[in-house]
Amino acid sequence: YHLSPALSPPGALKVAEPNNGTEMFTMSDAIDVGSSAIAPYALENTKSLSTAAPALSLAYTLVGTQAYQFPATGMAVRQAAAPVNDTPLRAYLERNLLGPQPVPAGVLQADFDAVQQTTWAGGNLYTELSSASTPTNPIGTTSAEWFEFSPGFTSLGALYASVVNQNQGNISAAPGGSLLYPALAVNAVGIGEMVVGSVGAGLYPSMVTFPVSVSGPDPSAATVVATGSAPEDGFTCYAYYLGYGGCRWGDYSFAVVAPDGLVWTAAEWIPPASYRDFFTNWGTYISSNATAVIAIAPAVTAISPTSGRKAGGTSVMITGTGFTGATAVAFGATAAKSFTVNSDTSITAFSPKEVSGTVSVRVTTPEGTSATGLADEFTYTTK
Repeated sequence: YHLSPALSPPGALKVAEPNNGTEMFTMSDAIDVGSSAIAPYALENTKSLSTAAPALSLAYTLVGTQAYQFPATGMAVRQAAAPVNDTPLRAYLERNLLGPQPVPAGVLQADFDAVQQTTWAGGNLYTELSSASTPTNPIGTTSAEWFEFSPGFTSLGALYASVVNQNQGNISAAPGGSLLYPALAVNAVGIGEMVVGSVGAGLYPSMVTFPVSVSGPDPSAATVVATGSAPEDGFTCYAYYLGYGGCRWGDYSFAVVAPDGLVWTAAEWIPPASYRDFFTNWGTYISSNATAVIAIAPAVTAISPTSGRKAGGTSVMITGTGFTGATAVAFGATAAKSFTVNSDTSITAFSPKEVSGTVSVRVTTPEGTSATGLADEFTYTTK
């Protein structure tokens, strides 16, 4: 089983906050290999983790989606044909051990039966996975599937979720090619990138990205960020080492939105020959894209202290992100008596006079105002 925890970009709500604190996840491989559903999960009562007696509960629900099929164990996809010249590993095996050692049919093992990554932004969950065109065939092709959901809770605390973006669906490579291990990241307003590995009869293992808008990834705007220089030709390609033919090709890609709004992506590829070692020639390519940068609203992640006198005047340290250029700090609907921006992640503010109760401390910059949540709550006492 593979529960994928939801990550959140800067400026977005870090976790759902009903039921005394909730962390969201998604799962797909708890379902049959071929399915038309994804399972969002909720770990509830997470605030109890800070007590002496944590009392967590885990809930899930199934949401109908487009059909997908996981690659079966051992399923492989084709890469471009091997060059005539020997690699150091292949030459060694040919000379010293087993005679001629061709790379086995240019095949990459591509069996991974789980969602790749989950993002929680703007109240929605995003996730993605690899889907096989012929999941039980020894050699086939794979494509990228992506999903977007809106989770919620009934008055009784039961978890439910619905499909948000009806354009969610399948992204395929050129005929005969495959997309491997998709990962998607969006910022607080749903803009970002998807990254995949890409191989085919005319393409060595490479890294490809798609821009993501509120309508989802755009396959027509695909960019080959890193073009593979050769076929995968590591030790896993040879039966001498693993007992079977076929190159094991990882099980990861990753995407994340940085505090400055850049989208960073990573995937496996085949770098130039000068980077290979004796046993392997694969590498990880890391890239950033400024085209998805937008103004990121500030985010408050902690305040200290969390209470003060209703007469006001309490010095409060506010911690978070995106505070540079802050134009206002408010306790509920009332502006702070004064505040000082110490850094992009720290503000010192003095609480205003207020009636008793709990309010949210919010920071405003030219990029927007921080969202409210448990982390920014300040309680006025009677003393």
